[in-house]
This record gives sequence, C-alpha cells and structure tokens, in this order.
Amino acid sequence: MATPSPVASRLPLDAPPGRDPDPEDEGDGRKKVHGKKSARGEEKFALIRAIPRTGRTHQIRVHLSAIGHPIVGDKIYGPDQRLYLRFIETGWTPELEQRLLLPRHALHSAKLAIEGEREWASPLPPDLAEFCSGGL
Repeated sequence: MATPSPVASRLPLDAPPGRDPDPEDEGDGRKKVHGKKSARGEEKFALIRAIPRTGRTHQIRVHLSAIGHPIVGDKIYGPDQRLYLRFIETGWTPELEQRLLLPRHALHSAKLAIEGEREWASPLPPDLAEFCSGGL
C-alpha cells in the first residue's frame, strides 16, 4: 500500500480546470495527495482522498486530468482521449493495457453519505487493492 509522501499537496475540486489552486486554502472539497514511488524512486502514482462539493458528473476525473494527473485507467480523460474511441472500436487490447494499466478507472468511493440520514461504506475492490500494493 502506498505510504504518505513527504511531498503532499491540497487542491480544490471546485476550482475551474486549468487554474492554479490556492495552496493555503484547506477548506471542504479538498483532496490530500499521497505519492507512490516507482522502482526507480520517482513519484509515479498517488492515492488521493477526494471530497467533491457537488455531484457534477466527472468532477474528480476532469479536474485531475486538467492539472496533468489523470486517473489510471481513464479512457476519456486519461493520457490520450483517442484511447476511448479505440476501446469502443476494438475492445480491451494489449496496447490499451500498456497505456492505461487497468481496464477501468482506478477510482473508488469508499463512503457515500446523505448528511444526517444514511451512510454506506465499501471496501477497496480486489483489483484496485492489488494495483495499490504494486501487484499489477
């Protein structure tokens, strides 16, 4: 499992994509970034805790992509938007696996809550747990 990186940052999820966030603002809707080092020691992946302020579709995916950190496995907002069309045409291929690493988003909601009413929790699925532990 990834451990917290000494280089951590907080970014607003409600700022317009592409705009530099205010590093001093640590209000609601922030995500904390934890780096995961590759075998060569450089930061390659990050585990984040994102708390969006609204239910806007693709909010987390769009903002992370806009700052140059797309979610692993994201065919639309990932490293190349043409990969989604390729996936539609060909299905999952070795080339897509090499570029995206996972056949789905490495995005998981651990908790969903309706404030003051109800709350649901969900453990990390086995495929994401394996990816986070370096197994994939």
